[in-house]
Amino acid sequence: MAMLAFLSIIFLFAGIQRYTAPGARVYLTRFSMVDDRASASKDSYFERRIRPLIKKLGPRFTLLRSFMDEKAIERKLVYAGNPLRLDVEQFLGLKILSSIVALCVGFYLFYLDVCLGPLLLVASPVVGFLWPDWWLNGQAKRRQTQITLALPDMLDLLSVCVQAGMGFDAALANISQNMGGPLSEEITRYLMEIEMGEPRAEALNRLAERNNSEDLRTFVGALIQAESLGVPVADALRIQADDMRVRRSQRAKELAAKASPKISLVTVVIVAPSAVFLLIAALVLGMLFGSNTVILGGRGMLHTP
Repeated sequence: MAMLAFLSIIFLFAGIQRYTAPGARVYLTRFSMVDDRASASKDSYFERRIRPLIKKLGPRFTLLRSFMDEKAIERKLVYAGNPLRLDVEQFLGLKILSSIVALCVGFYLFYLDVCLGPLLLVASPVVGFLWPDWWLNGQAKRRQTQITLALPDMLDLLSVCVQAGMGFDAALANISQNMGGPLSEEITRYLMEIEMGEPRAEALNRLAERNNSEDLRTFVGALIQAESLGVPVADALRIQADDMRVRRSQRAKELAAKASPKISLVTVVIVAPSAVFLLIAALVLGMLFGSNTVILGGRGMLHTP
């Protein structure tokens, strides 16, 4: 039983890690035929049922705005790519709806007289009110991680295209059409601002403001500096590509260094207690059934002469 519990927890964490790892999604997005915003279409359940409800709940609970940092939420919505096309008022309605649903679940558990039922009844609306914030933070972090992971490959392609004689904006347009993913969306928006007559420096600054990826902001700062100083863009891109490779290597080493404490934590929390429980169970069985108790291997049966 201890081994089964240990393997179940290991497989659970491995599955969660594979599901949340953004590395494969960055490269598989270009082969996908499913739109990321398909869930926000007019025929979806969210558009038909949830959105009208949260639009009504948001204005009716304006008192709860004092518990929210509207500027921070708006910034996180931008970082997350405006998931489900939510604004600040609709996000407040979503928090209220989540709190009501969680309160109903707490009442149901309290009615069933489960363990810690009153505590769950009190804590459920608080957890429901905070859950959309956790979801939004996860969406923003996942999207910015995808941008960071896709940036080195984009820089390599951009450097090759520019050195081959293609214009900077034309190279960006060509790469964004074939790349896909959040970085492609941000580049497409930047190119649309350029086409509308925005100066390149202002469009690049807005690109950096819409994202909190340090690598992307460093890349934008290098481009603005190269344009102001008259440095060739190809040289700046080559330097940035080399710097991104060094950063990617350092980030991999950092993640490898953080893995050792996590393994030690799993060993201390899961493996060691399981071994101790097995020893205690053997001692208890010996005390209850005598010293001649034998555990038959593979069957889990007890035999006392």
